[in-house]
Amino acid sequence: MNTRIISSGDRYGFAIIDDNPSKVVYVSTLHYFLTPSVKSSYEQPFQARSASYRFINNRSYHIDALRKKATEDMTKPIAVDISAEKMLEDHYMEIYNGVKGKARSSKKSSDENREKVYNEIKIIVGELENITQNIKDLKSKRKIKRILMLYKQLIRKHFDDFAKKASEQEDAMPPASQMSPLPPMSPMSPMSPITASIINMESSDLFKLIDVNIKEEILGDYAEKACDAISKKHKDLDYVIDCPSLDNITIFSSGEPILNIRVNSKLNVSGIFPTGELYGMYPFHSVEFYQRYWKPIVETIKHFYLTDASLLLCPERNPLPNIPKEEKKYALEGWDVENNRLSKVDVSFKGDRLTWMFEPSESTDLTLTASNYVSKYTEQDYINTPIVKCIDPNLKSIYGRTGTVVQVIPYVDHMEIDVDFGRGLDIVRLTEEKLEIVPVDV
Repeated sequence: MNTRIISSGDRYGFAIIDDNPSKVVYVSTLHYFLTPSVKSSYEQPFQARSASYRFINNRSYHIDALRKKATEDMTKPIAVDISAEKMLEDHYMEIYNGVKGKARSSKKSSDENREKVYNEIKIIVGELENITQNIKDLKSKRKIKRILMLYKQLIRKHFDDFAKKASEQEDAMPPASQMSPLPPMSPMSPMSPITASIINMESSDLFKLIDVNIKEEILGDYAEKACDAISKKHKDLDYVIDCPSLDNITIFSSGEPILNIRVNSKLNVSGIFPTGELYGMYPFHSVEFYQRYWKPIVETIKHFYLTDASLLLCPERNPLPNIPKEEKKYALEGWDVENNRLSKVDVSFKGDRLTWMFEPSESTDLTLTASNYVSKYTEQDYINTPIVKCIDPNLKSIYGRTGTVVQVIPYVDHMEIDVDFGRGLDIVRLTEEKLEIVPVDV
């Protein structure tokens, strides 16, 4: 089974193709109304790619039902002589026929396999409940509700033990209003749950339980976040995950490779490298690559593993510095995976024409950590919401006026922003305490 990204105008979707390349099982732009988890179209190819991974890995029962009606040529229009409502009813009845057989045969299976079938039926029930809420036609709503009851009867007949257990667990949970908030992390406490990947999976039974589909989905999540982090800089972003090794992600822009992201055996991101034309523009050790690609991608993925130092960095705990004006180094705190303790590494900016690199930390304190950098907004905030207003009353000619962000110049201790206020005014460079971002209604 293969996935192909397709375009529709300036939007994107995906097609799932059976082993025979001419036999199309699913086309998101045509079949989306049958599958609530899929959108009719996506803004960027990488979003359609990630949606296809999630759909194949978590909603395979849709594919099983549609395979029987696969078209021979995806380029030909599908002749539809029945209503969308009738197609929806037929589709979920086709799925029902498949899961009914799974439910019956699961009686002699292990509890683990029975639970998988039970969870699949629960997901389908959730989809149908969502569909009934959105259907306006009362006649169609009644028909979908009857199909929904068939699935619920399957649960009562074959999985009543799991359903009762789930109900008891829900009853035992205190109301959300009574739940105590988690205590804040102290500066020297262990890493937050987002860094659960520090577990040594190579020697852990947990690693053995992670199957190929889950690993592929994790890498897909990394790829989607990386693309999202640079989506304002590039158009038509897409990615490919190396299979079966599952250790490298290639990011493409307009069909040309621009980045390689390495993932180690513990599913940590351990390398982000420019390739193709991007390498010629911004070599790996250039500060431009650090600021424009490495830093925003790591901040979005939320971790980076330094192999040589066996150190896991988490930007949410210890912010990464912006490019300084001159040579400087900053200590970053991370988790030493081998010794299970906090440790440090220096990120150094050196040379007449600055380059960056990681080096063993020279000091025992963290007085020059990147966390000393405090900014009202991030560079990405200005890129995502580029309308700002001058809030400094001393600047009478532009006080209270709004303008468009032209450029962001980040430094370690502050940011400078070039703003075009229009109305005959020149572009003005301001420090960020003189500005505030104006939210744009979507």
